[in-house]
Amino acid sequence: MKPVKQPNGKYKYNFMYQGKRYRKQGIATKKEAEAMIRRIVNDVAHGVEVDSNVLLADYFEQWYTVNKENIVSDKSLKRFGSTLKKIKAYFPDNFRLKDLDRRQYQEFLNHYAEGLTKDSVRKIHNPIHACMEDAAYHGLIRKNPAWKATIHGAIPAKQEKDKYIELDEYVAFKQRLMGNHTKSALLLFILHCTGARFSEINKLRRDNFNVNDNTVHLEGTKTENADRLISIAPSEMAYIMNVLDKWEIGDTEHFLDISYNAAEKVFKHIRDDMSISENKTMYVLRHTHCSYLLANDVSINYIKERLGHANIRITMEYYGHLLKDRYEKDDRMATELMEAILQ
Repeated sequence: MKPVKQPNGKYKYNFMYQGKRYRKQGIATKKEAEAMIRRIVNDVAHGVEVDSNVLLADYFEQWYTVNKENIVSDKSLKRFGSTLKKIKAYFPDNFRLKDLDRRQYQEFLNHYAEGLTKDSVRKIHNPIHACMEDAAYHGLIRKNPAWKATIHGAIPAKQEKDKYIELDEYVAFKQRLMGNHTKSALLLFILHCTGARFSEINKLRRDNFNVNDNTVHLEGTKTENADRLISIAPSEMAYIMNVLDKWEIGDTEHFLDISYNAAEKVFKHIRDDMSISENKTMYVLRHTHCSYLLANDVSINYIKERLGHANIRITMEYYGHLLKDRYEKDDRMATELMEAILQ
């Protein structure tokens, strides 16, 4: 099962495993070829059908069941299931994985873009892109048909102003939450001071909090970087511990475990009471948390880690527009430093 170096400097593999032959050539590095071989062996061992004639819908279902079930949040798993339904609804029942090309895939995305926002179309595209990447690793397809697909939506996305609240509103919102000792209010409070995702906070236990160094262990599953340790203010830690003490919560007990709608209901009640726009959902707390840090010169790399983004590109995609003032400030500083050399 070892990769072989080709005359052109690239690598290939050609081996039999459990009665089937797997072959692929033109792989850039030996390390990448070895990773492909390991993935094939692992997927076959876990029941993923590695067959060149496998149906597109069957392969996608096997892929997310093996790679995502019991790993990602229930919300993400439902999204994968929704994407599978779209694949089945659009393509013929006998449509094979290897028959999908870039044109057909783009037409598939364009079809659903007619009734969705760009962000919603991206949520359809991302898991399919990852699935096709694995199929290419297995040698089932020569190239990823989802590569460089154009993502767009016919329905306008939420306006930028609806993703944030003003600083005075952000501060006042936190104060309102501190007077409410319900589970929903505590979840929103932790969201406010960590910028974490709903699913990450909802699964917290008391032993995820370290009162000695004021850190919270978020056991996220959405990306490789989602499992992380972040700091919160000592006063925030003290408040959270005070609420948990009143509830008499044990160290290993999931003390929240509530529905998204329950938390959103409390958010809307406070939002409306404060006369904040009804277009804003509770995720303005996550986005405002980030924008507040950026406005106070916290680096984008730190924010990437704090929010648990898979890579800096995602952070820049969501928050890059907020860096304009920071860029202008850094630009002036760079010019002044270079000028000082000549003096």
